[in-house]
Parts: sequence; structure tokens; C-alpha cells
Amino acid sequence: MFLPNYCIAGVLLLVLPLAWGYEFDASRANGRGLSDWSGTAPIVITTAKRSYLGPFGNDSIRLSVTDLPEHDTIVIDLLLYILGSWDGVEDDDRMLITLDARDTVFFSTFSNTLFQQNFPSPRGGKQYARRTGAAEVDVTGWIFSEPKVFNGPLDAGYTLSFRMPHTASVCRLDLIGALKDVRPLPSNEAWGVGSARIGVVPKEKPPPQPEEPTVYPGR
Repeated sequence: MFLPNYCIAGVLLLVLPLAWGYEFDASRANGRGLSDWSGTAPIVITTAKRSYLGPFGNDSIRLSVTDLPEHDTIVIDLLLYILGSWDGVEDDDRMLITLDARDTVFFSTFSNTLFQQNFPSPRGGKQYARRTGAAEVDVTGWIFSEPKVFNGPLDAGYTLSFRMPHTASVCRLDLIGALKDVRPLPSNEAWGVGSARIGVVPKEKPPPQPEEPTVYPGR
């Protein structure tokens, strides 16, 4: 099930109590917290104008978080960097994010070139101009070079937020890139994670029942 609720977590912060069970910021990590990540590519932090976990290409990366407090809702915040010449709907360059290897949290295409992308709609939905919805562009220091075509910074950062029903004390978040460029090299098209937060909304406890007054016979 696709849940296109990218911004709802920001509203939740104002109306629901949140307990952050995991927080990662690549700019302050200094190698700490990397043990929570695993995948098909080396888990490293690239230190540049904007630090990020990656770069990754056609890879699957997992964030595993344990010991979450009792809850009935999970909130996921991500800063996702789209690096290089992603071609959106033209080449179906896309990101898939799943929760607990079961629920599809996010599935859409991105573009940094002249082609359109699906984001902020899901893959196969409405099409938008490249970089639509990006929080910032050309900020990481990523340089894309194509002889006689382009040579310069080429990236976009997207702030993604999701809210889903969830009760387990463990969560596994999988980020999967699928890139179909004619030169599928990390220096051409890649992606990275600038930050990640996993929060939960504690389960509401029923209010205590009022005690019945003690009645003594004859009084």
C-alpha cells in the first residue's frame, strides 16, 4: 500500500506526543551510528559541502532500529539526496522505501535533468518538472561531468516524512535505488541519506476509573 503522506509528520509534531527512538545526522555522525545500517554497498559517510551516507547506486540499504517504546504509530523522517543525472520518468530512475519488508512507504521517480519526474506523486502518477519539491539543489558538492554536455554540480535534497500504523518494538527500513542509465556508474547517478529519524507515538493509556465510594450500612 502506497501512502503519499510526505508532510504529515510535521503536523503530528504539533498535535501528538512523539518519542524519537533513533536519530542520525551524517554531518555530526563521525562514524557513529553506522552499525545500525547495512546493505549491498559499503556503509560510509561522504564528507563534502553536505555530508551524507553513501553514495549508493542500484543498492538496497537497511536501517534497523530496536527497543522502540510501546506505540501504535511510527513516524519516519529522511533527508534524501538525489545525486547526478537522474532522468525521472524517461529512464524510470526511482526510489523505493519499505517498512519491515512488508509495507511500501514510498515509491517515486526523480529527475535532475530535463526530463520530468513523478515526485511528489507516486511512480506512474502525475508528472512534474525536475526537482519539484526539492528542499535545496546543488549543495552537496557532487559534480557530474558528461563531455560536451554538462560539467558542474548536480544534486537535489528532499525532506521526506511518513506516518504509518506500527506496534512492533523493532523496525526495519529499506531504501532501494533502481537506476537505468546507459552508464550506471556511481559517478553518474547515485543517492545518499543526509539524516534519518524514527519516532513513535506512544499508545494512549485508558484514563483511570474513578473509585466507587465505600458505603457503610447505617451511616
